[in-house]
Amino acid sequence: MSQNKNPFGGGAPNALYFPMSEDEQEVLSRIMKSEELKVEVLTKGPYGVTKPDVKRLDFKHGDSRVQIDLYLLWSSPIIWIPCHVADLKLYYQNRLLFSEEQSLMYDGLAEQVGVGKTLVLRWDIQIKKINPELVKLVKPGATGLTSRVGNTHYDDEKNKLLLDLRKSQEKVKEDSKKKLDAIKKQAITEYKNEAK
Repeated sequence: MSQNKNPFGGGAPNALYFPMSEDEQEVLSRIMKSEELKVEVLTKGPYGVTKPDVKRLDFKHGDSRVQIDLYLLWSSPIIWIPCHVADLKLYYQNRLLFSEEQSLMYDGLAEQVGVGKTLVLRWDIQIKKINPELVKLVKPGATGLTSRVGNTHYDDEKNKLLLDLRKSQEKVKEDSKKKLDAIKKQAITEYKNEAK
């Protein structure tokens, strides 16, 4: 493997991840530039859910991630409320591509939102694979769209690395879920304490 690549062919030599195929990267680039791409954001807290207006400022992508910068503007509520979590959804042609919840806590405090509030938010999405049907929709005639992991035979050392990578990804996912659950629990506790 080239010194400029990681063990699985990814462009970041010091990072352990499995890259998308060239077709998937091309499709991702086309989707990100499309007028049919839509981002929806809901912010949640103990006093309710708000839906700010969303403007996509910029995006960048590599061989395993996409980063989207968003500008959020709230037109309600009139009285600002704390929001602990942002629920982010990315659509292409009304098809849900990615969804994720992110914390809106800073220094232990929930983000206050309401009329006139603006916020720039960076959404970093790790992509394990893109649905082959979506690849064919965006790039008709693309072939060989089954999982590269499943179609590639590795030696024992790379198989161990692949197993470690999957375990690490699952741990990150579990840790993120625990943190969000704790934030939601904190929001409920804060609400109950204020109601007393």
